[in-house]
Amino acid sequence: LHLASYGGRVQEALEKIGGKAWKVHRHAEPIERVFEGQRLVYLTPDADEELGAELSHECVYVVGGIVDRTPAKGLSVRRASK
Repeated sequence: LHLASYGGRVQEALEKIGGKAWKVHRHAEPIERVFEGQRLVYLTPDADEELGAELSHECVYVVGGIVDRTPAKGLSVRRASK
């Protein structure tokens, strides 16, 4: 498990709930840089397709951590489309 864009407010919030003890890889860089050149598959509740039963070892699956008090519909799917 990798945490990307780890720093600032995200880091502070996670460390308040024990994030320092988690056995994960932490990266200050965004996910696109951490796994540059690899196929990223963004898992989003706004997707038009369901994730199939078969996962590919060729892909990096990204579970978004975009959290907001008022989630904007379509935000994660727009990011995945970039």
